[in-house]
Amino acid sequence: LLGNGMTVLGLNLLHELHDYWWARKNTNIHLNQPVYATGYHLLTSGRLQPSTVLWLGCGLLWLGLGCYLGLAVQFGWPLMFFYVAALVLIYTYSAPPIRYSHWGWGIGEIGLFLGYGLLPLLGSYYIISHQLTKMALLTTIPFGIAAVLLVGNYNFIHQRRDWLMHKRTSVVVAGVNRMMSVHAILTLLIYVAFLCIVSLAYLPVIVLVTLGALPLAMRIYSELRGDDIELEQSFLLYHATVTSVLWTTLLFCVALLVDRFVG
Repeated sequence: LLGNGMTVLGLNLLHELHDYWWARKNTNIHLNQPVYATGYHLLTSGRLQPSTVLWLGCGLLWLGLGCYLGLAVQFGWPLMFFYVAALVLIYTYSAPPIRYSHWGWGIGEIGLFLGYGLLPLLGSYYIISHQLTKMALLTTIPFGIAAVLLVGNYNFIHQRRDWLMHKRTSVVVAGVNRMMSVHAILTLLIYVAFLCIVSLAYLPVIVLVTLGALPLAMRIYSELRGDDIELEQSFLLYHATVTSVLWTTLLFCVALLVDRFVG
């Protein structure tokens, strides 16, 4: 868990840095927006130096690698396959020369699903059981969708910047209103996936407690509608997504613990 956390945080810092460099190199973008607590806004305002972000991001990646090397020694070197594959997929999402998040056609979203969802979860399951099962593979689906939503709704914050620097995110290509509808459907699919997995008897019935987070996850989409949304509304959308994903994950973990020790 610690290794995953440091790796994800380090990669996100480097994503912000790569977007900052790309924007400066290609369009020298200057948006008249207030400073918010995103890495890009802090970099463009001069409150955070690129060198600081670079060293911090790389340092966290090295610490994450150290954690995984320790786990690989203890649980077997096949574990490193999941770590390295996920690391390559997520790093090249925004890093040159590949930068596949700029390609469009949903390729970036597929990479996020695999790199933030499927591979890390399969790796974690391998640590616990030393094998891979159909149950583990199916369980990655809702969490992979959640990873896509987290990054996708974060892209609403930078939609104007991404359009100016020709970064073909789904929000830029399809438009705000259409992607709001798509993301609402994806949010619903997270909980439909849990319901289907439980119905197929791959997860215990108590996992359905995760459906309690559904109203929290869906409410924001009914409140934000239109061809354009303000920056403050984009932050509300992202905040609601983070909150609902955290609650869903917490309820899922509690359900498994209760089933393990009480059921």
